[in-house]
Amino acid sequence: MSIDPDWVNRTAKILTDSGEVSSLDDAEAVLSTYVLQLQVGTEVATNRTLQAAVLTAVNAGARAFLGGVRVRLSADPVVNIGWDAGRRLSEAVAEHGGTIVDTLFGDVPTICFGDAPADVPGERVLRATFDGWTAGVVEGRHTPLAERDLFVPAGVAAAGIAVAEAFQLRRGDVRAGRRDQGVSLWRPDVRWLATDAIGPDEVAIAPREWWLIGLGHLGQAYLWTIGLLPYAKPDDVSLMLQDDDHATKANESTGLLVPRGWRGRKTRALATIAEDHGFATAITERRFAPGQGPAGDEPRLALVGVDNPETRRQLSDAGFAAVVDAGLGAGPVDYLAIQTRVFPAGRRSDEVPGWQQRPVPDAGLLELPAYKDMATENECGTIQIAGRSVAAAFVGAVASALVVAEAVRLLLGECRYALIDAHLRDLTDINVVAAADNAPLYPGFARLR
Repeated sequence: MSIDPDWVNRTAKILTDSGEVSSLDDAEAVLSTYVLQLQVGTEVATNRTLQAAVLTAVNAGARAFLGGVRVRLSADPVVNIGWDAGRRLSEAVAEHGGTIVDTLFGDVPTICFGDAPADVPGERVLRATFDGWTAGVVEGRHTPLAERDLFVPAGVAAAGIAVAEAFQLRRGDVRAGRRDQGVSLWRPDVRWLATDAIGPDEVAIAPREWWLIGLGHLGQAYLWTIGLLPYAKPDDVSLMLQDDDHATKANESTGLLVPRGWRGRKTRALATIAEDHGFATAITERRFAPGQGPAGDEPRLALVGVDNPETRRQLSDAGFAAVVDAGLGAGPVDYLAIQTRVFPAGRRSDEVPGWQQRPVPDAGLLELPAYKDMATENECGTIQIAGRSVAAAFVGAVASALVVAEAVRLLLGECRYALIDAHLRDLTDINVVAAADNAPLYPGFARLR
């Protein structure tokens, strides 16, 4: 029976593209043996960044660990931030695909959020941790960071990095779970545990208007993180949501916000969710094209989450005051790679070497067992499936934290980076290119609480 490319789980595709399994069904069956556990301490009741971390870990983790995300809570407070504000934490966990449990297993990875009992079980025990703008994961239940609630996207980054570490552990990486690694959203060019990685003690403002180009894996991750910013008045914030596509089954493996089972336009589902949150929204259901940038009072800050070079080459001439773009790596190894770019910068968008032509699908994939079997049924469909990207929601979560942090720094006129190049396989070597000019690029702001 032929397989619809729009039904392919992008995370399961890691296993087919590595040659480990002989079919997509087998790949999903393997992921169904992956179980993740979260131990949540009492600090979650009063720490918004910790709440963001827990909910991001559940949401992203449930899309990769198909055997379930088991969550043991030491407290069940009312969530006071983001998309789940007003719900009990246990309700929010269930909404995002987690299961509340009273006991934890000893043979699967456990991530601790906040303080944990000395005897917390797990195949490996990790701790997601943060302080200000810096975030990461450490081995064991203890933390070297103060976990001050200063910049909520750090919680998103900490969760994404920790889930990535647990996933790599489950995939057999001998380093995963036995090291400390992280990133500073303030200064990604410095070691994440350094004092100057933490950033300012207070962030009082964030951008007021956002234009999101592309509402797939990255676009939904951006919106997830924007919605976690503690705006004092969400109705001061305007969103332009742009995508020309419908949601598909495949989107459920990576998208953090479109409801499971939704098959309508992504723009409409996300506009409804954002308006329920208090944001003002507008939608455009077309591909981005020359001469179709902002007009009138439309947002001048764009976050780009598309993978086609035609759109990306146009960004410098689109009329935006600032653009932040993210791209993710491809394949069963480099799906963990993240690269962000800012425009204007020293290089125009139409001068980026990697954006000059569409990437060519790896012809070698068609020789792997899973694709050979598919090709006997539908060769054209098999080529389409081979060309779809490998992806995991936790990578998008980390990328979104980097992108939203970049946008906030643009507003503050601080530490602008023309390029950030990172890889979740090893965050000890993050490459950056600092922008020559740190003048604020986008003056419109809304206050945070």
